[in-house]
Amino acid sequence: MGGLDLSHADLAGADLRGANLIAVNFTEANLQGANLSHQDLTGASLRGTNLQGANLSDTRLNQAELYGADLSNANLTNACLEQAKLAGARLPVCLL
Repeated sequence: MGGLDLSHADLAGADLRGANLIAVNFTEANLQGANLSHQDLTGASLRGTNLQGANLSDTRLNQAELYGADLSNANLTNACLEQAKLAGARLPVCLL
């Protein structure tokens, strides 16, 4: 799936483990409760994406764009956010 345009897609509750998600465009997608653990989302666009309750543990989010993303109740344990862009992202009750 690397480099795909999944903007505005409804992937709520999806199990995306094992998928190639490098540089995927998830702009304004619904990933509420999705399992993205152990993934490489380097360079992905997650602008305005609903990631409420998503599992992002052990996930690489290097250089990912998370502007305005909703990460409420998301699990970011051991996630790598090197050079990630988080302006306007919502992180209440987020497990880091």
